[in-house]
Amino acid sequence: MLYKSDGSISKSYVKRSVYLLYYTTGIPTRFINKHETLEYQLGFSEIASPLSDYTHFNIETIYTEVLTASLVNNAYTHINQLDERYFIYVFKNNKKIQGMIAMGPVRIANDTSENQLAFMTKQDLSINEYTAYNKYKEQLSIVSPIQIQYYNHLLHISTHHTFDLSTAPILVEPRSEISSIPVLQPERFHHSYALEKQLGQNLFTDNIQVLENIAEIFSAYPKPILAHNNPLRSEKNFFISTVNVYARFAIEAGLSAKTAFSYCDYFIQEVEVLSNIGNVEQLTFRMISTYKNLVKEHKNATFSNPVSLSMDYIDKHITDNITLSDVARTIGYSSKYLSEVFAKETDTTFKSYVMDKKLEVAKSLLLNPKNSILDICDYLGFCNQSYFSKMFKKNTGSSPSAFIKHHR
Repeated sequence: MLYKSDGSISKSYVKRSVYLLYYTTGIPTRFINKHETLEYQLGFSEIASPLSDYTHFNIETIYTEVLTASLVNNAYTHINQLDERYFIYVFKNNKKIQGMIAMGPVRIANDTSENQLAFMTKQDLSINEYTAYNKYKEQLSIVSPIQIQYYNHLLHISTHHTFDLSTAPILVEPRSEISSIPVLQPERFHHSYALEKQLGQNLFTDNIQVLENIAEIFSAYPKPILAHNNPLRSEKNFFISTVNVYARFAIEAGLSAKTAFSYCDYFIQEVEVLSNIGNVEQLTFRMISTYKNLVKEHKNATFSNPVSLSMDYIDKHITDNITLSDVARTIGYSSKYLSEVFAKETDTTFKSYVMDKKLEVAKSLLLNPKNSILDICDYLGFCNQSYFSKMFKKNTGSSPSAFIKHHR
């Protein structure tokens, strides 16, 4: 049985649940006891993420979600700030939390990659650390929405106190049972105004592709407490303040103020009727997607189809060696025609536009002391550091070294 006569959880039962879940699904599975320390785990990769454990799996956040939405003794899906999924079951007996089983992390099917610069800014990663994170991410299982439903159902069944696991085999012993790993909480602080201003500038100059990731960038900083002893109200208040920021970013990107604020009002009304934190997070993603599409439609109305397609291609391949002929061939126009229409509609040449975009990214990367000038030069596809420095000074009026000295 799941619970012993004294009301505490049966560790042998939970251990068999961990084995059953892992060997059935192949998804990494762990048990965390009532003291918030790890007791059992199976299936975790040897290639570690460069991000902190707190970023991937925040026990405090999970317990807050569970208690706020009354999800104890039920399986549910937790989404962290990296958009990774965990299947969670929190045990509660005699009015006390007895521990949790967590399956994950996994990725959702058809997951679209984040804007690289936005992600690096959010997590304060160097280019090399970002490459390491991608290697880690490639190991995660990819699941579909229907699989998410079935995994939650399986988790619920395997942890239900009437389910008999006494004959379930423990196939092999884990390499080691990890003892007493404390969960450390970082210092709480707000994002700076300079970061918010930088996001607005990126939103405007990068055709607002960064808009998809603004919520994720802000979430790199612990959310402020905006309601006393009411996590759901605090989450709603944070959403309300955030949607107002996004509306203004969208206006700066060209969307009419009437449209931006109308949608802002709509989303504020929507968030007020929600009953749990998970739904607020889902609404956040829908709000970002809506503003992205609205601004994209505005841009498409401003520029012709070949120019809009070219801008989208440049945004998505900014680290590549982008040529006019490659873009023209990809979007189905002749190089001569694309060159003429691009210059006519943007008042700049195709080559100059690409260079300006690369240097905008370079300026943001230079703000991170983990990145060397040579790393940035290689990352953005410049042939050598001398050429990069020459173009950077021509564009900004200062050398990369002088820019670092002035802005870091």
